[in-house]
Amino acid sequence: MDYGERIKRLEVLISRLVNERLQPFGLTMQQQSVLRIVYARQQAGSPASQRDIEEALEISNPTVTGLCSRLEAKGLIRRERDRNDARTWRIFTTQADSCLREELMTHISKIEEELTNGMSKAEKEQLSRLLEQMEQNLAAMEAKNQEG
Repeated sequence: MDYGERIKRLEVLISRLVNERLQPFGLTMQQQSVLRIVYARQQAGSPASQRDIEEALEISNPTVTGLCSRLEAKGLIRRERDRNDARTWRIFTTQADSCLREELMTHISKIEEELTNGMSKAEKEQLSRLLEQMEQNLAAMEAKNQEG
């Protein structure tokens, strides 16, 4: 069984579905992911930096810059220079994002419910554990490859 191919196919299908569902909001899946990260970091008391987003989404700096620029143009985030490091941008959600967040989360939750339709709670928990184990395995493989 080719797990990588199946997971890639799921990623394509999920991305397509989420992008279609977010289109009425003028957002993409990646933009929604950025908003989610920024909000979570803000709630934890530590505003997100562009580097945090790069690492969380495993995307390049220019990609994050473009995503943030588009979200800022839509009034959903604001960027400020870090007081202690002028090279770093801190990213904050805005009131406009607050108004949109609950509706977005409802849409994302509905997609996840549809995606796991027919699965019991135990099966969903098992799926989550298995996917987490695969992520850990891949991270270990990547670290081993970098060692030499």
